Amino acid sequence: GCGQRRIWLAFFVAFAEATARPKPAHYMTVQMVDDLLSSAEIPRGERTRQGYRLWALRFAVAFKDDPAAMFEEPEVRGEVNEWRKQWAHSPRHYDYAGTVVTRILNWAWKDVGKLRMP
Repeated sequence: GCGQRRIWLAFFVAFAEATARPKPAHYMTVQMVDDLLSSAEIPRGERTRQGYRLWALRFAVAFKDDPAAMFEEPEVRGEVNEWRKQWAHSPRHYDYAGTVVTRILNWAWKDVGKLRMP
């Protein structure tokens, strides 16, 4: 009867709305790094810029299959620290890797609003 028609109508309206909405593209870690490297936020000095690029690309390669949003979760710090441990033999490299990752994530969060931090 009339009630069943309303249910079907509600279903079709909801279905049409759900399928009409554009699906959000996943903002991947590689894209986040590329966006930063293409921005004016990279240090101006050539040597520093090269260092940031090297470490940012290492980070992008290590997390290439991951959406950037995963870095919104505090538990992911452990994964980043595991990645950094590759350079534990060199305190300078270990620290620089952490500095660059922090810069990437802070830029994506504060400057361009691509990440939400708790």
